Amino acid sequence: MQIKLHAKQSQAFTSKATEMLYGGSAGGGKSHCMRVIAIFYAISVPKIQIYLFRRLSEDLKKNHLDGSSGFTSLLSEFIESGFCRVNLSTAQIVFQNGSKINLCHCQYDKDVLKYQGVEINLLLIDELTHFSEYIYKFLRSRVRLGGLIIPNNLKQSLPKIISSSNPGGVGHEFVK
Repeated sequence: MQIKLHAKQSQAFTSKATEMLYGGSAGGGKSHCMRVIAIFYAISVPKIQIYLFRRLSEDLKKNHLDGSSGFTSLLSEFIESGFCRVNLSTAQIVFQNGSKINLCHCQYDKDVLKYQGVEINLLLIDELTHFSEYIYKFLRSRVRLGGLIIPNNLKQSLPKIISSSNPGGVGHEFVK
């Protein structure tokens, strides 16, 4: 699998930061970069729990599963070989090494209660300004390593939070 990233995406991908906001205008490749990062960690860290959030569930499918740079296309070789499978009914991408990418949504503040007991090793929030500060802080409080065994070359990079954002939205002020 070979994936090309432009300079700004490469900078985000190689960043040692454990919390990052990737901002910019629409069409800048922020969502694509998040998918690439999710795939990299899912392959590199067995049993990692990755949670990718959008505010609306239909945005997960439109923005992250479908299209030429969606998960389904990016992972086509791995799906064909049986190394991973996309389960639409559970909104998960499950890898043979035990890693999972969970595709999640939080439309309302009360929706965070669905994630009360989860352990998130890598949190990806696509369009952070679409979320309330309450949702962000709650999800951030679920980020931890627990008993996850991390390869030596990635020990300093996890747990990790990456958010993307365009200006505006209900969360604009707290993100600013």
